[in-house]
Amino acid sequence: MSRPDPQRLKDRLASTPLAGAVLEAQAQRRAARLEAAQQAREEQERRIRHQHVAETVNVPFLAAVQRWMDPETLASRPEPVREALGGISETVQALMRTEAGPAIASGETPWPEAQPGLFDRLLTGGEVTRPSDPQLTLEISTVLLAAKPASRASWRMRALAAESAGDLPIAIRAHQSYLNLTHGEKLGVMDRVRQLQERDDRRLRLIRSLTAVGKGTLPPPAPRVLKMLEKPTPRGELDRAVAQLVKMLAGLPMAELSQPATRDVLYQASRWKRHVEVKPPPLDEDSARRLSVLRLNDLRQRLSGSRLALITDAHYRLRGTGLGERVDGYDVVVRMGAVRTGPQDGGTRTDLQVIRHDATNGWDTEAGLRLILADDPRDWVAAIRSRLIPGRQHAVAEKVLRRPLRYPVGQDLPAGSDAYQVIRLLDVLAVCESVDLLGFHPDEDFSEAERAWLEPRLERLDDHAIGVR
Repeated sequence: MSRPDPQRLKDRLASTPLAGAVLEAQAQRRAARLEAAQQAREEQERRIRHQHVAETVNVPFLAAVQRWMDPETLASRPEPVREALGGISETVQALMRTEAGPAIASGETPWPEAQPGLFDRLLTGGEVTRPSDPQLTLEISTVLLAAKPASRASWRMRALAAESAGDLPIAIRAHQSYLNLTHGEKLGVMDRVRQLQERDDRRLRLIRSLTAVGKGTLPPPAPRVLKMLEKPTPRGELDRAVAQLVKMLAGLPMAELSQPATRDVLYQASRWKRHVEVKPPPLDEDSARRLSVLRLNDLRQRLSGSRLALITDAHYRLRGTGLGERVDGYDVVVRMGAVRTGPQDGGTRTDLQVIRHDATNGWDTEAGLRLILADDPRDWVAAIRSRLIPGRQHAVAEKVLRRPLRYPVGQDLPAGSDAYQVIRLLDVLAVCESVDLLGFHPDEDFSEAERAWLEPRLERLDDHAIGVR
């Protein structure tokens, strides 16, 4: 007798109603187990996520607010800072007393989501504290970036605070993080990063030179300068210390200066000092925001009815002319570029200085108004931030005037010579009683196309002056 086929028997059993119910129940149990496992995984992931938010975002934030409100530390802070921190602390305490408090403590809700306006309030507080305590602003930015790593305003604030504190590596990284989140930045940040990288390179070179010299072989300022270079130190304080070191090194006996290591320290320190003197530090953001900006209508009113003199930047043409008194007799004196002539030949006033964005000299000229020429608006902004010296100008012409041939003249042509652009600007304004060019030679100073427009309007007054009519 042959044995039954197991597969056939199984198929026969599966065709009965009871067997179908058994298989369906098994399938439901498997689905229930899978769903329970999925829910367990999701619950575990949720707990891990909440724990991460609590440990990296909420708890550090609450601890920082408590630390900022330490009575002894708070009493020594300026009044605006105390008010800002006090307002933040009151808001946080009120928030923790609401239903959102437990969710914040457990990490279920990040603090910016529980109180959306609080994030902006901390940003404002960071700006308030930056002038007097950049380290506190750095702490605030750390809290903000832990909550929102893609906050451009937080990275920008952190970069500026690190600059104020003299922490170059942090400032460079923060600026670069800001740039990574920004498209078409117009604040001159790329140029600023380059300048900070150059300064940090000089810092590291000077550290290596000082470290290579044995202790006790250099003047007393050397160890102090080395400590300042190795830790965050405000720019001005460090620059003064290095300048003092250069002065002390220059006074050493020749026998000591003949040592290669000592010579290298003197070279690196002198290089630092020379760069600081030749190129002023970047204009901080607060000073840049306080700059007075003169618009086209303001310029028109300022020049209305004036006798104007436009002074050449070819300074050698004015030497020995004795035109100083004549220049000072004009109502408005406009100078092209840097002032290189003495008062006897070139006069004493500069009411308006016209200077290119990439000029290396002339930014220390004291001027009533500075007109910066640049084809690219980013170059104009970079010049404002990296070349202007605080207190050396009362106002700057607005950015739209950086290329007068385009606006307000209205010709979309390649930029002409600087003097030609200014003359065309004055022609469009048409408010000056007279415009005289002093020290200009049209054949040398203007292109053929420029002379074609100028010559019908020029009138030779004497050997040194040409009138534009």
